[in-house]
Amino acid sequence: MNPALKIPTLQAAFLKVLIKAQKRREELGPLYWVIYERQAMQACVNTERRSTGLPLVTLEDVERVESMAEGHSDYSSKFALYCAELALGFKDIRP
Repeated sequence: MNPALKIPTLQAAFLKVLIKAQKRREELGPLYWVIYERQAMQACVNTERRSTGLPLVTLEDVERVESMAEGHSDYSSKFALYCAELALGFKDIRP
């Protein structure tokens, strides 16, 4: 199967995880919720990468793709998309 065909499925799954994490923003407070959401996405990305034998990503890798989503009206969807691409190796894990 072409890995690119998995992007929409992974994006949808990652978006669900992100939305669930975002629901804890008020509880976690402004100093921790950003890290919490990045950690949630890192776990998703690394689960997929483990299954395909790709090297694991760091929190900094996730932060880098998140920064590409910042400012978009559909930030959450873009963040999930970029994480799906990262999970499948379509985004470099090093700057």
